[in-house]
Amino acid sequence: MSAVQQLDRPAAPTVPAAVLAMPMQEWAVALYASDMPTRRGDHTPEQTIAWILQGLERLGEVEVWRRDWQSRKLGATNTPGDESAWRRLWPKPSRLRRAVGQAFMLSGALEEAGVRRRFPTVLVDHGTDEIGQHWASEVPARDVEMHERTTGETVPLYRLDGPGAVTVLVSGRAA
Repeated sequence: MSAVQQLDRPAAPTVPAAVLAMPMQEWAVALYASDMPTRRGDHTPEQTIAWILQGLERLGEVEVWRRDWQSRKLGATNTPGDESAWRRLWPKPSRLRRAVGQAFMLSGALEEAGVRRRFPTVLVDHGTDEIGQHWASEVPARDVEMHERTTGETVPLYRLDGPGAVTVLVSGRAA
């Protein structure tokens, strides 16, 4: 009989619900806007969380999401104006790298402590095109929520309930 050593997980830091609800990319946006030092250094998960909250307070939830969405949009395209738009959005590349690195470190620390974060996706209904083909695309549910909050528009969508199982939703509620 062999002895197996049980390794205890590190204690999870206290994470406010507002921070848990944010995807890691939004953490990086909030960190960029915070007083987080750009230079490297060892920082605790609790300090990183405090900087995220500070950046979130400075920018507001909608602006943090908007900057993340703009970054994702610029990263998905490759047009001549994208590089200058990226530089306007993130004028300090070393600070952005540091913010992304801190967000990754916090995500890893939370996972190591057993904190699991999952972000649902939904199918956005784009309707039928001119040849009768129906189109929908899978997107983060948070993008739909924030779009509706900022525009007041209702997005026609579906929720994926598993392979072949789809629930029709109307403004985030089961129809």
